[in-house]
Amino acid sequence: MVRRHWWCTALSRRLQSLQQRPYPVSYAMRQTLGNKLEEIEHLKIIRKINSTHASPVVVVKKKNGFNRACVDYKRLNKLTVFDPPPVITPVDAFLGTENDRSFSKIDLSKGYWWIPVRQEVNPKAEIVTMDLHSEFHRMPFGIMNLIATLAKLWRCW
Repeated sequence: MVRRHWWCTALSRRLQSLQQRPYPVSYAMRQTLGNKLEEIEHLKIIRKINSTHASPVVVVKKKNGFNRACVDYKRLNKLTVFDPPPVITPVDAFLGTENDRSFSKIDLSKGYWWIPVRQEVNPKAEIVTMDLHSEFHRMPFGIMNLIATLAKLWRCW
């Protein structure tokens, strides 16, 4: 039986407004950013809205030359109460594996999108670009306590 997990976060101070201006992006980059956000909207990770809360999206060039859309959650993370992740040490992870012959690894690429966002938390997970204002329905990357939430989820499975 799999238990349902939701992403939720506690704030140290009352959330007034996280409304921020979108970061300027070149016209060519706006097209790429728009396509990427349209793709994740199609996957039902985000949806378009109008609201008073938002964190800006920044485009970062990866080592392979492709662009990555990242959300600047610095202001939200300053207000968030830290939840230390229950992470095991490498020594603990390999304890008792001296006689094992095969190992496997799991690629958690976009694993944070597996976890839905609670309805009351949605305003904290909103993003803004020059062309779009959206909110996440799945746990967004870049928010404090992401690793703790994923670790808790994996421990339940």
